[in-house]
Amino acid sequence: MNADDTSQAQDQVDDWADVEADFLAEKGVDNVDDKGADEDVSKVSDQDEAAKSATDAEKTDPNEDTDLEQKADEGAPQRQYRQVQREIEADNKAMRADVQKELYPDWSDEILDGDGDPIKTPRDVMAHTNPATGKRFTEEEATAWLFAAQNHKDTQRAERDERVSQISDTMIDQRDQADQVKSEFGDLLAKLPNLRKEIFADYKATLVVDKETGLIINAPVSMYKFFERALRPYAEYAKQLQTQAPVADKSKPVQKTTAEVKQIHQDREDIHSASGGSITDPEEDAWAKAAKEYYEG
Repeated sequence: MNADDTSQAQDQVDDWADVEADFLAEKGVDNVDDKGADEDVSKVSDQDEAAKSATDAEKTDPNEDTDLEQKADEGAPQRQYRQVQREIEADNKAMRADVQKELYPDWSDEILDGDGDPIKTPRDVMAHTNPATGKRFTEEEATAWLFAAQNHKDTQRAERDERVSQISDTMIDQRDQADQVKSEFGDLLAKLPNLRKEIFADYKATLVVDKETGLIINAPVSMYKFFERALRPYAEYAKQLQTQAPVADKSKPVQKTTAEVKQIHQDREDIHSASGGSITDPEEDAWAKAAKEYYEG
């Protein structure tokens, strides 16, 4: 190829390049070389953004992430209520089991013969003598006897359950009222231990107690109301003393009274411990006088 042919070919290539450039410009497309440059710039920008995001993530405290915050447990009160109910039911069930064990230690849900062997079928009955005829039970007699025995057992079971439930409720109510008395008058009773014993001795006389088991089977008088009425003048006297008492100097050690020292030695004694005796402690004698003035005016 001579020089003229080469020059002509180059001119043709340049013309085609100019045509391509004009065509792309009309279509709104940038030059290919410029596009490549833009892509390179875009890649660098994306890399910079990714690096910045990674750095920000490292600096972020996860404890400040709102998505990780502990949300309020809206169901907690309901679950707590159900838990309390389950504990009450379990406590009541345990009380019924204890009462039943005390009242019916030899109870059996099965029908037993004189030797303590279970009778479950008419054939078991037929092994025994019918007291009405003096002979062995026939199959018909055995079936009728077993049916009557099962009905009698069901009646006994219903009576047992009713009695156990009634006594259990009484025992639970007594325990709850004792807790109420301790909660409201515990501090006062701690200062007057002999009075506490005397009040309960009086209250105990109102209770109906099973002679064999010692269980309280009926409490016609409310323990709380009994104690509240008996302690009313003492409680008012205590309020007066509290109002009149000077402000204690906290820099000096507080000396315990004789009654408080006594109480430390018997602070485990329950409200239910009852014994006779009269009020001999000087401090309790002052409380007794205040009570007398309250009632007699």
